[in-house]
Amino acid sequence: SSEQSSSMSQRSSRVGDPQADKSINGQETAAYVAPLPVVDIEASVTLQEEMKHSPLPAPDTPMYRKVTGNSKYMWVMRHAEKLSDVDEAWSEKAERSYDSPITESGRDEAYHCGCEFASSSEVEIDLIVCSPFLRCLQTAEAFICGYEDVMRTTKKRIVNLRLVIEFGLCEVLTERNVPKKPTYLRKDEIVGLAPGLADRIIDGSSTSSNGGYVGTYSEHRPPQWPETMTRAMARYTETFMRVSDRFKDLNIFLVAHGDTVAQFVCITENVSKELIYQVAYCSIAHARRDWERSMSNNEHFSFVDAGHDSRVLILDSL
Repeated sequence: SSEQSSSMSQRSSRVGDPQADKSINGQETAAYVAPLPVVDIEASVTLQEEMKHSPLPAPDTPMYRKVTGNSKYMWVMRHAEKLSDVDEAWSEKAERSYDSPITESGRDEAYHCGCEFASSSEVEIDLIVCSPFLRCLQTAEAFICGYEDVMRTTKKRIVNLRLVIEFGLCEVLTERNVPKKPTYLRKDEIVGLAPGLADRIIDGSSTSSNGGYVGTYSEHRPPQWPETMTRAMARYTETFMRVSDRFKDLNIFLVAHGDTVAQFVCITENVSKELIYQVAYCSIAHARRDWERSMSNNEHFSFVDAGHDSRVLILDSL
């Protein structure tokens, strides 16, 4: 996302900037438009009024409806409040100012969001897929803690979620967002800053069920820096498709950035990017992935039952 605080709210991010970069190092780049999935919007998400802190959809909405057959869910969540948005002094001093941690308030919100999700959902999360940026990793850590606490105490289910770090979910790497070529945290550094992920990080290059995963990141390489907004949106779309295909038998929860959520809404709800005004911290969008087998015996999927929570503000719905 642009990851800049909007004038409307310090806890939200303006997305879909029509003035987004269209060149790299002063040279125009050809726009790449990724193919879109088939979109079939059957219902929009409504919210329970009492869920003010973490506005998740009511349990009878498509986000939580248990499905049968060859269907799996994908959720995409924006990270929690980051320190650089509330403490300018931190950004001025930090060596990696583009990779802010989250605040204590952000941790609380992410934890509460995990609790509410576990309480409301009939569908269990199978895997967390996360951007390598620290704010996303720490958000995932807190969310998982809340989710597992409620699953254990209320639903009497012992859940031990695993996490794959996915380069394709990186922040939009424009020079405005990331002023210098980013470096990425090693596993030991991640564990030091998000200790709750110590035994959860797995290698996303395999989907074997024996749990014998090694490594930190998927085999996908980091995106090129700098990149244009157009390239970043195509990257997000490609990542949604690739991750869906790789983990087609799993319900996947992605933790990433405001622009990631916005792009997911665009392709699953057929909404123009320019109409998505802002994506607040911990906003969640979702869709169901329906798999089908074609006459040529090839499998493909479409996104259906798409929706988003009230913190994603779309201009024509205001």
